[in-house]
Amino acid sequence: MLRPTKCKVTKYLQLQVVLSAMILSECVYKLVDVGPADSAKAASTFVSQLPPGLVSLQHMQSVAATVPHR
Repeated sequence: MLRPTKCKVTKYLQLQVVLSAMILSECVYKLVDVGPADSAKAASTFVSQLPPGLVSLQHMQSVAATVPHR
């Protein structure tokens, strides 16, 4: 049985990394339903809801469904 672990974010940089990962994870999840353009718009929406400078996503790239994955 897996036990939940506590995740402690103690530094500003750690918070930035965690929030960036959360936003990208949500957008990858949405990518399947809405496509790359709307997924990128969702990322911009999430970032705009946070304080300025907290999360900065410089580039987001998706892969076509026909491309084989490992």
